[in-house]
Amino acid sequence: MNHFHYISLGILALIFLGWIYRRKRNLHIGLMATAMAADLGLVLWIELSRHAVEQALGVGEFELPGAFLAFHIVLSVVSLLLWFVQLVLGIKIARGKRQLLPVHKLCALFFVLFRLANFVTSLWL
Repeated sequence: MNHFHYISLGILALIFLGWIYRRKRNLHIGLMATAMAADLGLVLWIELSRHAVEQALGVGEFELPGAFLAFHIVLSVVSLLLWFVQLVLGIKIARGKRQLLPVHKLCALFFVLFRLANFVTSLWL
């Protein structure tokens, strides 16, 4: 494992803690906001240090990625999109739209599955 993996594992721990404290609203929001900011920072760091987007698109000196890397990229993109879905839903729930809670929970399940799969596939890259 490299430093990116350890940071990603820490982010997963924050997500897990956020889930554990889901009924303590302020703590849940703080943990998840921290995890999201750290995850976005990690993505930015990976992009700046590895030119991940250029590699994914096969731009310049990079060739198109293999199937496994392409799968990892899809997991990464979907995870990021689900972060924003969860953020929007969470804000609406915090503002009183409690009827969105079942959707937030369902999206959380998909987010965790995609984020875990993203971490596991990153271990082989």
